[in-house]
Parts: sequence; structure tokens; C-alpha cells
Amino acid sequence: MNLRVATTLSLCLLMLGTSCSDTARERTKARVDKTKAKVSELKERVSDKKKEIQARLSPLLTLTPEEFDSRYEESLTELRRYDEGLRAVVAYSKVHPELFPKDDPEAMPEARREELRQIWRSTLDYMRALDGIKSFWSDAYLLNPITRPGDHKRAFMVAYLAWLVQYRHGLSVIDLTVPSKTLETLLDEPTQDVPARAFAALKYNILSVQAITRFLGSHQYWRKQRDAFEGADCAAGAPCRWGVDLIASYKTEALAQLDVRGTAEKFSYNAFDIARDFSFKAWFPVQKEVAEWMGDTKVYRLHSYLIDDGLLAQMRKKLEPADIVVSRKNWYLSNIGLPGFWPHASIYMGDPGELSSFFADADLPSTMPELRGHADLAAYLAATYPEAWEAYSSPSLDGASNLMMEAMSEGVLFTPPKVAFAADYIGVMRAKRSKADKARAILRAFQYYGRPYDFNFDFVSDATIVCTELVFKSWQAGPQHAGLDIDLVEIMGRPTLPANELVRQFSLELDKPEAERQLEFVTFLDGLERDRDAQWGDAQTFTASWERPQWDIVQK
Repeated sequence: MNLRVATTLSLCLLMLGTSCSDTARERTKARVDKTKAKVSELKERVSDKKKEIQARLSPLLTLTPEEFDSRYEESLTELRRYDEGLRAVVAYSKVHPELFPKDDPEAMPEARREELRQIWRSTLDYMRALDGIKSFWSDAYLLNPITRPGDHKRAFMVAYLAWLVQYRHGLSVIDLTVPSKTLETLLDEPTQDVPARAFAALKYNILSVQAITRFLGSHQYWRKQRDAFEGADCAAGAPCRWGVDLIASYKTEALAQLDVRGTAEKFSYNAFDIARDFSFKAWFPVQKEVAEWMGDTKVYRLHSYLIDDGLLAQMRKKLEPADIVVSRKNWYLSNIGLPGFWPHASIYMGDPGELSSFFADADLPSTMPELRGHADLAAYLAATYPEAWEAYSSPSLDGASNLMMEAMSEGVLFTPPKVAFAADYIGVMRAKRSKADKARAILRAFQYYGRPYDFNFDFVSDATIVCTELVFKSWQAGPQHAGLDIDLVEIMGRPTLPANELVRQFSLELDKPEAERQLEFVTFLDGLERDRDAQWGDAQTFTASWERPQWDIVQK
């Protein structure tokens, strides 16, 4: 073999070897990558399975640390509101002994009987809301007190506090009623939102030997957790400080009412058994699905609603500024203590551009002298209510325009779509009034921007505002404002307006001639909880919606 041939052959062999080596490496790398992908997929499946098992065990186990902290603070805030509501109900009851006659209740006039039913419905409303909180946190014992001591203690505190608020106020209601068998029978009668023998259930959950045992034993366990709440994180003014102080107060007051101090001193029970066995079951489950609201579903559907973005986009095309909107979330009911299926009402504004274009052809200065000298309604609002206009016209954190004005727990605010339309049911009504009247309603609404929320639902004062009060006072008739004639209703001696009442009064107007009706139907998105979906509802379905039970959370 000559040198030239040998050199050529060597080069070929070298190139072949390199090619073979590269191919082998590529194949090996591909196998490694495939194995890594399978391992990653397996880890993801294991993680999903773990989450599924945790969710079945308890929704608490699925919360991230941030979600846990948020829910803890939210629950304490809700607890305070429900406690104050029950205080108000009990205080009203005590100053109206004529509603709780012990001698001859059968002689009570029907009007008083109905007022007593109102009190009982409100009491149950708050009790069910407390059921939801205590049931959500009821699995505190699943949070390992060694590896997650802080979370374990906080979860037990919230569940125990919710139970104790029920217990303390329940004792007061029983004291007002017992031993009148006639009164007990009246409160045990089933109505739309009151299950049969509800008062008997209240007595059992408070006065049975088992209930008293839990009351005494749970406090023994709480004493072992209490020191964890004495630090800087639970200083004066913090929600947890309110909770700690209320536990001490209500335990003492309940003991005095039960007169079981001797029993308490002799009581002994294994501490962890109390945490594990302490029953936080619902006292008043109106249906079996209510348990889902109290636990799993409220977690699964946190920030998730039956009405999707596609339906909302179609709905928005039908809306006009000053429209009245009622809404409902199945798993978070506002206006606890007021009756009805619809818990919330607000006013649709549209974005600033929509507001201006809607009134562009109205010649408002001719009927609204205060607008003279201003280019349009938007310019007048910006000049007269600069702070409110700035809040309205500035985009939200996600860049979306504000569309709605509503009174929420944070106060009277302008809200973007993600807040304004976060609901499972939305109904819209439109005032059959001129554009000038609609402009005046919007002007009035702007006056209330920034006011605190009125947790007492007091329509007499303007210092604080509840959601329906914003609608009512914005549309209240005046010398230059046709407005709407909306009737207030009296609940526990107080004139107020549940959102459900707006829909009820709208339904009553359908019996009037068309020319005499104040409101007209715009649109209705009807939630379907069983299908996790929503559909368009017609005027007839919306008109009848006010008759739906408040706590029928799985609507058909």
C-alpha cells in the first residue's frame, strides 16, 4: 500500500470513528433526556396525587403559606363581623321582651310573630356563616403541631373562636326563649330559609352533655396554645389580639350562664385528643352540599366563578352607565344577617370613555345648570370630585379600567372587571329615566366615594354606606331628579334594603302597565353550580330569582 492510499484510509477511519462516537453520544443524551422527562412527569403525577389526597383529607393542607396567612386574617375579620351582628340581634331582642312572652305566646299578634321570625332568621344566618368558618378550620389537628406549630395553633384558634361565638350567643338566645314551649315550637317551624327543628338543634348543640363537655375540654387545649399569641405578632389592634381577648371573655361569661364552675375545675382530658375529637361540624346544615361550601369547594373555587370571561364580555355590551346590578357568589355571601338570594348591589359606570360617549347627545347643561362651563359630565366630575375621578379614571393594578361603583367591606370604591364581575349570578336592571336623571344618579354616587362600609346597614346616616344604600341614595328622587321610588323594609326595627328586595320590587312592577314601570330588564347570567357553568336567563327567570332560598347553594 503506497503512502497516499494509507493516508487516505487513515483519514477515512478517523472520520468514521468520530461519526460513530458523536452518534453514540447523541443516542445516550437522548436516552438520558427521555429518562429525565419520565422522572419529571412521574414527580408531577406524584405531586398532583399528593395534592388530591391532601384535598380529600382537608382543604387546609392544600394552602400555600401565603394563602394560609391570607385566609387566617380574612377569617378573623369575618368572625368579628358575625360576632357584632349576633350581638346586635341579641341586644335588640333583650330590649323587646314583648317578642319573647313566657306567659301566653299564642296571643302574640301576627306582626310580632313575623318580627320574631326575622330575628330567628338573622340569628341562623350568622350561625351558618360561623358554621362555614369553623368547618373550614376544623382539621387543625392534621397540621402537625411539631413541624407546623404556628399553623396548627392558628387554625385551632379560628375554629374554636367561631364555635365559642356560636356558643356564647346561642346561650343568650336560649335564655330569651326557654322555657316557653310555644315559642320553641314557633322557632322550630320550617320556612324557606329555616330548616325544621332548627331551635331544637341549637339547644342540643349548646346544652347537651356532649356540647358542655366540648366547651370545657376545648378550653383546656386552648390554654396550652394561648402563649403562642402573646408575642409582637398579636399586639394590640391585631385581629388575633381581638380573638384572644374575646375567647377569655366569652369563656367566662358562658361559664357563668352554665353555672358549671365546679365541673370545670374537675375536668380533665388528654390535650391532643381534644384537638382531634373536638367537633366543628355544622350546626345547621340545610343540605348535604353545604359541607362543600364549608370546606373543599370554597378552596377549589377560590377566585373562580361560574360566569366566565366570554359571557362577561357579551354581557358588558348590553350595559349602560347608571344600570343597577345585583350579584351573588355562592361561596362567599355578603350582607350576612339580611334575607334573600341576592346579597349585593352596585352601579355600573362603564369606563370613562364609555361614560362620556353615552351622555354625548344628552345636552346635559340645558337641564343641569351646574354643568354649564364644563365640556361634559366627565369634565364636571373631574373638577368637582377630583379624588373620586382620579380613582375612577386610573387603571387598576392589572391595567384594566374601572367599570363599577360599589360599597364593599373596604368602603365605597370603583372596581375593575375582575372585581366587579367576580360572581356566579349577575342580574341587571335599567331605570326607565332620562339621561339627565341617569347623570344625576351618577353625580350623587360620586359624592359617596371613599365612605366606610356600613356593617350596621343603617340607612339613616350617610357617614357609612352599605351596598344597596349607595344604589338607593343615588337614585333617590329630588326636586330636579325623577329618581326611583324604592321602598325600604323594616328589619328588627331598622329601615333597610336587602339587595333581594330590589329584585322583588322589580317583579311586583310587572303587574303594572308598561308606562308606570320604573325599571326594565337588561340581562341575567344564571349560575349552574352542578355544571360549574352559567347560562343566559330570561326576564321571567330573573323576576322569580328573588324567591330562591338564600342558602340553597347548589341551584338547579
